[in-house]
Amino acid sequence: MDLLPGLRQRRLHSTLVVVQVALAMVLLSSSGLLSLSLVRLQQVNLGFQPDHVLTFPVSLPNQRYPQTRRAAFLQDLTGRFETIPGVLSAAAGAQMPLLGGVSRTALSNIAGQEIPGSRRTGIAFSSITPHYFRTLAIPVKRGRDFTDGDNAGAPAVVIINEAAARQHFPSRDPIGQQITPGMWNGSGSATQPRTIVGVVGDVKLQGIGQRAVPTVYWPVAQIPSDSNLHVSLRTSANPLDLIAAVRDRLHAIDKDMPLYGVQPLSEAVRSSLVQPRHTAILVAVFAGLALVLTAVGLYGVIAYSVARRTREIGIRMALGAAEGDVLRGFLGHGLKLGLAGVAIGLPAALGAAKLLRTLLYGVGSQQSVLFAAGGGILVVVALAASYIPARRAARTDPTLALRLE
Repeated sequence: MDLLPGLRQRRLHSTLVVVQVALAMVLLSSSGLLSLSLVRLQQVNLGFQPDHVLTFPVSLPNQRYPQTRRAAFLQDLTGRFETIPGVLSAAAGAQMPLLGGVSRTALSNIAGQEIPGSRRTGIAFSSITPHYFRTLAIPVKRGRDFTDGDNAGAPAVVIINEAAARQHFPSRDPIGQQITPGMWNGSGSATQPRTIVGVVGDVKLQGIGQRAVPTVYWPVAQIPSDSNLHVSLRTSANPLDLIAAVRDRLHAIDKDMPLYGVQPLSEAVRSSLVQPRHTAILVAVFAGLALVLTAVGLYGVIAYSVARRTREIGIRMALGAAEGDVLRGFLGHGLKLGLAGVAIGLPAALGAAKLLRTLLYGVGSQQSVLFAAGGGILVVVALAASYIPARRAARTDPTLALRLE
């Protein structure tokens, strides 16, 4: 009479273990995807060198610093910073990689060809001072950098990045071509066509995992920025050691201007990886717990099965069954439960990968390898958890087992 309840209980336990294995499969594969994505993000070419760069924002109130005064102020400020021992170069720009939003405009004319409004595409822009690319170690691929001679009275010039060159000049050299950004200059009149004098490397502006966007740069002396700017200093030593000297130079020009938000640019890079790292760690912890629960569950199911089938084992061994046969039988049972859980968990893991796709970077071709690795780990765990009770069953003394029954 107790056979049916025992059979139902064994089936219930086995079902729960299969569910545990399936859940572990989902968590293991998700953990692997997030961890690999984090590794890929850490290997991304940012397009600039953040090490030994100190950066901070500068607020220029319009009442004290109208657009006509901003270029002179920034030239004086960066020049004073470059006199600090240990500072290799200093610059300012409306956009700093990874430190804020991206301003966008559109090009109304490209190489003399008027672009209809419906066909104009967005392009990021930034007003910068000379030495900006040198300070951030952004390579100038073709043409030249801005100089102090690119002032308000000089010919209007711009520099574009490689993404903009590929988009707007796919089959010709952009150097010497003219574009007309849909912007206004400091005097309020419509900006004129501007000649491209250089092409620089692509930079990750908004996020490490995002694609570089087409970008146009122009001298702040020709089109002053109407927003806050970010100052950057490339140093030969620890950037934080220069904060006091930076404050002195700043207050020597304007004693009322606050120095705030000072940080190494490398810290901004690390901060952009905090969320992916925390997510990967959290999922990895749950995956580890799921593995432990899976091992405990499999051990319990096989141990319970051995305890319930002690007399059967004794009879089989009395009739000549070898220890290896008994061992393989219980290991096979554990393996079947593990494989069943993997089979059920695989579609769920694929679904979880689709849900995580916005958090992943550079792992597309490795997904199948990670799924296979997760399944392999679970199979190994299933065999390991089943081995101890299976080994105990294989060493059962037939005489003692029959006597106990």
